[in-house]
Amino acid sequence: MDPNQGGGTNGSQGAGAIKPQTHSPEATANGHAMPVQAGGEVPLSRSEKLHLQVFRVQLRLNSLGLFNGYISGKLDDETKQALKMFQSVKGFPETGLMTTETLNALGVSAVK
Repeated sequence: MDPNQGGGTNGSQGAGAIKPQTHSPEATANGHAMPVQAGGEVPLSRSEKLHLQVFRVQLRLNSLGLFNGYISGKLDDETKQALKMFQSVKGFPETGLMTTETLNALGVSAVK
């Protein structure tokens, strides 16, 4: 039996089984340490937070039937138009932007 394939009995792995390699969230590709939050999570960059926020907004607008585009996390023209429609229905200024007032009305929490 090949020791690199495991193959123990009763579903257990043999002594020579290969274990999956794990990586510490603190390490980057270039070996420099990244700051880690209390829960062991690597904080998101500003760009990543914006992408996630737009993604959440697109999902919510889609569930309301106001957005039928590709859920990409990009604040494109179609997303801005859907935001304007939502803002119009709510009586908010039609900016097409993800204002605090709009996010609250959508029920989308801020990305931290």
